[in-house]
Amino acid sequence: MKKSILSLAGATAIGVLALGLATSSSAIADPSSTPRTYVATGSDTTQDVWNGLSNGGAGLTATQSDVASYDAFGTATINLNNSGTIINRPAGSGAGVKALSASADTTWAATAGNGYPGPSGNVNVVGKIQVARSSSGPKTAGTDLRYIPFARDAVSIAIKNTALGAATATTAQLKAAYQWNGTGAQPQISVNGVLTNVTPLLPQADSGTRAFFLKALGLTEATVGAGVTTVGAENNGTQLTAANQIIPFSAAQWISQKNTVTTNTTAGLKIADLNGKTAVAGSGTNLTPGTLFGNATQTPAASGDVFARDTYNVINNVSLDATLAAKLRAINAAVVAPAVNPNKALIEKYGFLTLSYTGTGNELTAKFEH
Repeated sequence: MKKSILSLAGATAIGVLALGLATSSSAIADPSSTPRTYVATGSDTTQDVWNGLSNGGAGLTATQSDVASYDAFGTATINLNNSGTIINRPAGSGAGVKALSASADTTWAATAGNGYPGPSGNVNVVGKIQVARSSSGPKTAGTDLRYIPFARDAVSIAIKNTALGAATATTAQLKAAYQWNGTGAQPQISVNGVLTNVTPLLPQADSGTRAFFLKALGLTEATVGAGVTTVGAENNGTQLTAANQIIPFSAAQWISQKNTVTTNTTAGLKIADLNGKTAVAGSGTNLTPGTLFGNATQTPAASGDVFARDTYNVINNVSLDATLAAKLRAINAAVVAPAVNPNKALIEKYGFLTLSYTGTGNELTAKFEH
């Protein structure tokens, strides 16, 4: 049985402290005003870039100001679009997809007791949530949900190690680390050219980064070792509290934090290069995506880069809102008449690669999740 040192409530508390902090360079967390036309919840990885898109701030122009985007972590509950419908905050990609499913699956919602969890039991949210931010692809084959590609990220590992030099790892080393049963020799990666014992951590269960990372290693939840500790919010470096702990970390989030676009939680940490590919390029507060991101003109599968991933905006595919679908697709368009698309520069400011292969042929579908 996998160890856990934080309950979901504890994870939420850490999210409040570490991810809810405002800085002069970070966009407003949660909608700056409501109501708006659309509501989005879900992924921690893309919450900050969506705050910039929907709220602006710190010199950024809100190009998607009709979207009320709620962070993955913060207050325990949210009042959806100031409608009086109060639910537990969806913490991560999986929770965001479940919240969207509860809103879109009217047949399921019609059964007594079904709904999205709220502070006093399940709440009817039909029609209240239109978008789920997801940092991983579909979970179960089906046609209920539509996954529209948003931006390219890569997942590496952060390690707590203040010594100078580089951290590097291979897929095989990381797979062994996350299968570790907690006894015998500890797993190792290279730090400063020396094989170093590491202690593996994973973010909370609904994390899209967790799901993607395990899949990239060829693991499932059932094959994660008993020596792996589950903590709270993803992309939160403050959760590494002991030397040489490691945890999967979004390279785009690392870039935006190091570049002071969002709250920086990376002090005393390094991000590793994997399989000879760099997680980030540049230095100081001028970081950019490294070769781990792959080729943004291709899907991650086509590029052969196992740790490159596309993030998605997920919508109801049963009763498709054509206006919303067109809006989300246009985020990646090279030109939005009459000028160059302002979304692309904003997305890149937050550490992601913008995609050039998008189109309905590259959208994915999945079954509702409950």
